[in-house]
Amino acid sequence: AQTRVHGESLSFESRAAVRIIELDGTTPKWAPASVTVYAGDTVTWAWSSQQNVAQANSAFVAINTSPGAFYSGAPALGGAYSLRFDTPGTYYYKSQNTASLTGTIIVKQFSWDRGKLVLDGNFTLNGQTTSWGPAAKEVKMFLGDNCPPGWEEVPQAAGYMLVSRPTGGVSGNKLNTPFANNESTRVPPHVHAAVVADPGHAHSYRATGYAYLGGGNTGFSIGNSGYMFANSIDTPSSTTGVTVGINSPTNASHNPQLYVLLCQAAGV
Repeated sequence: AQTRVHGESLSFESRAAVRIIELDGTTPKWAPASVTVYAGDTVTWAWSSQQNVAQANSAFVAINTSPGAFYSGAPALGGAYSLRFDTPGTYYYKSQNTASLTGTIIVKQFSWDRGKLVLDGNFTLNGQTTSWGPAAKEVKMFLGDNCPPGWEEVPQAAGYMLVSRPTGGVSGNKLNTPFANNESTRVPPHVHAAVVADPGHAHSYRATGYAYLGGGNTGFSIGNSGYMFANSIDTPSSTTGVTVGINSPTNASHNPQLYVLLCQAAGV
């Protein structure tokens, strides 16, 4: 290990040597295809067929021709190429002769810069190895419209209210469709039940008739000598007095909501 002092900055270098070799076969590949090193480490590639090492874009399609990009030269039959990585970051590379020969170099840093400790990866304290930096699936909440550097928005959380998972629940499961922008709340499907008791009711009617009592005629007829009778039968009436309607309380309100930005570690 080496220590480098840069004015107010202090950096630590492991100066390890990492070797990457070409594995021949039906589909040639670099082994290992992805390596993680620290600033100051040296990586060496070795191949036996007609290959080379050229820095590429993240899709391993175009060759990186920017100043400082690494390049071993034109493809050659058998060879080796070494490069020391001093700047933290992720580097992609490929062989220009074989499409399957692609790989990634991840360079991490351990330094003290103007009162700030910069440490990528794990560190050991009192015998306990601890992860330094965001853990996989770690999510942070921000009151802003943009995630800070190194973080990206969690797309699967957009429009959903966060709920602590119930017993048996699986983290990440989503129920129903997400809220649209400025949508206040939703009312789930439901029914209302009403029971009406009818205490009964009655009708009022009036009956009128005539009776004839003379001349030996025992039948009924209408005449001057007959007697008319009238009778009225009235029954009391009542109503239920029940009204069924929808009551809208004056103190009703929607679910309180606050829009926040959920971010996750980029690339984790």
